[in-house]
Amino acid sequence: MELNAVISRLTFRLARRDRQDCERFCNLSNSLYARKVDQDYYYWQFFDTPHPSLLSFVLGPDEKLVGCYGFHLFSLVQQRQCVALALDIMIAPPFQGKGIFRMLANFAVQQTQSYNPVALYVMANSRAKEAHVHGLGWHQVNVFTDYVCPTKLASHFLPKAMEFIPCNSFTPEVIDVLKWLDDCRAKRKLFSISRNPRFLQWRFLRNPRYSYHFFLCKLRGVPYGYLVLKEFRDPLTNSLFGDIVDLYWAEDDWGAIADMLRFALNYFYRHDVQQATVWLQTNSVLDQVGRDLGFEPTERQRYLCCKVLDDKYRWLEDRERWFVTMADSEVY
Repeated sequence: MELNAVISRLTFRLARRDRQDCERFCNLSNSLYARKVDQDYYYWQFFDTPHPSLLSFVLGPDEKLVGCYGFHLFSLVQQRQCVALALDIMIAPPFQGKGIFRMLANFAVQQTQSYNPVALYVMANSRAKEAHVHGLGWHQVNVFTDYVCPTKLASHFLPKAMEFIPCNSFTPEVIDVLKWLDDCRAKRKLFSISRNPRFLQWRFLRNPRYSYHFFLCKLRGVPYGYLVLKEFRDPLTNSLFGDIVDLYWAEDDWGAIADMLRFALNYFYRHDVQQATVWLQTNSVLDQVGRDLGFEPTERQRYLCCKVLDDKYRWLEDRERWFVTMADSEVY
């Protein structure tokens, strides 16, 4: 069947929680990317979330997956409004450049309407950035650069006033601290989704793709913040990195935040990881602390793009209003 005839018979629908759709998704993703996915990822990412999650499919007449486009719906901190994060966006190679991406994206956005998001956003690679900015008319908010630091710079670090407590599960005490930190986040003027305990547990403790190391941080015996780390081996270069994925603190304290980064470097050093990465475009004191400690920019970049749907939230187009920590393939 000719390609034009196939395109005229496409079917758009939401993905289902069943074996067939799971196989369709995994087969397409694994044919396109070196970092593989499986059924655990599919169900975790789109059906076992603590927030609404939508995955839109476009199928050919042979029922093979032509493309998919996902959205997660997140509440803004301490507000009823929500935003929609686009992720797992794929088009099979024979159908790329045929206008299907635009049709699929429009269908996926329609599925979010019942949640009334005030904005859509995506953390994109260069190709997805072009598709959203020039193809769909989204706004490029910021460019996020990987900053790298040799872990040996903190090889002899010994925390004094700061205590780092590993958390393999969230006890009632930890949950109370994380709720308090989420409240602290809400008082800042920077945009962030709610990182409540249910989200953090799903995102880091139940993640089927990576093993994370979650630490609760106490300063002189008082809860101060948390830190999330992971080791990551690039599937293309086989290089091993230590990613400082997420960190948050209750009050700005240069020394305490520096100790959080030093602890991360030292942790990776003790596990034979020679370099660590972080993003330093958070519009917070972290950015200067990281550069002061020796983190240097690389050429690896991601692009934060958004489409504002409610004019009262036009400020989301301002890069200085966002607090974004390092992501895996998503932004949280």
